[in-house]
Amino acid sequence: MDQGGGSWLFTGRLHNASGSRMTITVAVALTSNAGALVVGHSSYSETLAPGEQRDVSLPLSAGAATSADCSFVASQEVMP
Repeated sequence: MDQGGGSWLFTGRLHNASGSRMTITVAVALTSNAGALVVGHSSYSETLAPGEQRDVSLPLSAGAATSADCSFVASQEVMP
């Protein structure tokens, strides 16, 4: 979410719907609308028990004059 002045806040919920412990990683990037230049990024990893959910908030910043889009990707790794 663009909060103005170059400040962004990514929010989401991690949910382990599997029957095993799982590490979930979320990577977030701000890319300039003037090209594919990354102007801000952050990542977060959390290990969750089966059925567990966790809310996540990642603050990001870009130059106040930068027009940007926010993209994210999530990955999962089952723990032994």
